[in-house]
Amino acid sequence: MKTCIFFTCLLLSIQAIDGQSFENIKLNNGTTLSYLIETTEISADETSNLVVALHWGWERSKPVSDTHVIDFHEKFAKKAVKLENTYLVSVKCPYSRWDNDLSVKAIDELLEKLLEKYEIDESSMALMGYSAGGIGCWYYLQRNPNNIFKLVIPIAARQPNETFNLENQSIAIIHGSSDEYVDLKNIRQFFSVLKEVNPNANLIVAPGAGHMNFSEYASRASNILSSLDYKYQ
Repeated sequence: MKTCIFFTCLLLSIQAIDGQSFENIKLNNGTTLSYLIETTEISADETSNLVVALHWGWERSKPVSDTHVIDFHEKFAKKAVKLENTYLVSVKCPYSRWDNDLSVKAIDELLEKLLEKYEIDESSMALMGYSAGGIGCWYYLQRNPNNIFKLVIPIAARQPNETFNLENQSIAIIHGSSDEYVDLKNIRQFFSVLKEVNPNANLIVAPGAGHMNFSEYASRASNILSSLDYKYQ
């Protein structure tokens, strides 16, 4: 039986596959992409869920450090993903930021490798991103009409300027009412337009949360992944 990404699950501790060491793949253009991968207990009889996490902001003129990605993985991604039978992958952006076509291709190439290596249910895959990673989620959706992620969660992220290529995707926006970098008012205005073209979009507000209240956002992302019955494209 396939495991759907929205099943309500026991809150299991996530065990590392290879500790906190990065795994690497060589992209088609020769760039190395690194990522951390962890999993809950995997059943041999079922295909698994996949959650890909794009890290929060950084100095945009240069790539992030390993420490930065580990920090995001430990403080946010692992707290947000509590599904059974799930691979959690926190990706180290191989370029200076997520919102560019090279990063879109990098995510696709990583996804291809993961699907080859693990028994993943392609109907149970989610992409989430925090801050700069959330901007990357929006960029990925709008620049990749062949997207196969079934649920996308931009968190504490600046909204796009337009809604093109967002009409059919299951999207859950998470934002704090006191975000000091991206005003919730702007998010609400964008969401009202998005909702007109995409009934499968939702906005979840964390009352009083500032931009870096990651514990508030992690709990809400966990609820979305574990219990909400999203209509898939």
